[in-house]
Amino acid sequence: METATLKLRQAKIELKTTTEVQEFLGRAAALDGVDLTSFLLGPAIEKANRLLREHECMMLAEQGQLALVHAIHVERQPTQAMKDILDLPDLPVCKGMSIDISAYDPALTYKDQSQFDCGHPLINSFVRKYLKTQLNMGLSVAYVLLDPTDGDRFVGFYTLAQYTIDLSRLSYIQIGQLPQNIPCTRLEMLGIDKGYMKQGLGSSLMKHALKLTQSVCKQIGGLGLCLNAEPPSVDFYQKLGFALVADNKADNPSPMFLSINLMR
Repeated sequence: METATLKLRQAKIELKTTTEVQEFLGRAAALDGVDLTSFLLGPAIEKANRLLREHECMMLAEQGQLALVHAIHVERQPTQAMKDILDLPDLPVCKGMSIDISAYDPALTYKDQSQFDCGHPLINSFVRKYLKTQLNMGLSVAYVLLDPTDGDRFVGFYTLAQYTIDLSRLSYIQIGQLPQNIPCTRLEMLGIDKGYMKQGLGSSLMKHALKLTQSVCKQIGGLGLCLNAEPPSVDFYQKLGFALVADNKADNPSPMFLSINLMR
């Protein structure tokens, strides 16, 4: 225990700032009755805990939780769009050539990953700066599209993670035999480089993610696939059978859920 405490005390986080800002923060810390390190780390740790909880569990309003229960229980047939995606070839074809889909290896360097551009700044930044880190930390898995005609160029990807959706706002009568934390898989991000769009590669990645979700649910349990859909993508996911589990807000991503029973 003493060794662990010593190591903790020796751990340092460098903060680059001006002397004026450091003095300003120091005065505020003194007024709060703590040292500067505690003053800075307290809010950071609180935010980190919140972000990690959000990464692992989706919190919905009561109406959203009711919509999720309905999406799980309702008896529906797979949509034609779902059938069409699952009928796609396993290896997508682009510009007359097969594009490889493989598990992302954070130990490798992928051609043009640092220049990946799908037109979405947040996704671009994630691919360029944080994808390797997230996989090294075991927070998710990723699969990538590689163009063998261009030195296995990084041209698309998606990430999946195990997830739960909280139903604690509902009574046991409302949720029936369902657990209060619904186990599922989460499609976190999916993107295709601009130069490879309009070739059906996004649908091919979606098929791969659906088949992997089926396998995961069969092997370790799970009730479906969830995601946060950007406004322009909501209609696409609804055609696949995804149900909105929160109000569709025009300017914000919308939580959606697809029952495992509709992936066929």
